[in-house]
Amino acid sequence: MKRMSTPPKQELQIVGKNIKAREVRLVLHDGQHQILPLAKALAEAAKQNLDLVQVNASAKPPVCKLLDYGKFMFNKTKAKKQQASSSKADLAQNKKKDCKEVQFSIRISSGHMDMKYNNVTRFLEKQYPVRIVALDGRKHEHSLRAALLKDLQERLTQDSYVVGKEIKTLGRKASFMVEPKKA
Repeated sequence: MKRMSTPPKQELQIVGKNIKAREVRLVLHDGQHQILPLAKALAEAAKQNLDLVQVNASAKPPVCKLLDYGKFMFNKTKAKKQQASSSKADLAQNKKKDCKEVQFSIRISSGHMDMKYNNVTRFLEKQYPVRIVALDGRKHEHSLRAALLKDLQERLTQDSYVVGKEIKTLGRKASFMVEPKKA
């Protein structure tokens, strides 16, 4: 049996006669505030054709404002949507900063070499930094690994990518970083 998920609860403000306190701290449009009995605050709201909205229930007495409740809720949901879309944009931006890694064996054929080089250029065109790793075989052929990396560095430099000059070696692996073209 499939479970039904419950919709998320919205933060609703207490409005008008639903306010339980006897006295409220009424914040006016000019920033001043005054403590009034609830009936007087409701009368003031009716006089100005606005709603009395409780904005802080934990204060003693509760803090209320005079405002158009429909407009207030509209602006609140609009701000939430905008915040959600900006966080999605931030995630997409952070994704672009993730590093891709492409591994090359020292005994790679020319066809595979071209395919992996095309993958590197494709990642760089999508603005990903790329770590190129060359792997030794069992015989620790460091000279072949160095030649492979130098060849890749030259090809990427000719294509005007930002190539890291330092080759880092760790055991049977050697690598260097390549950054996308600067705009």
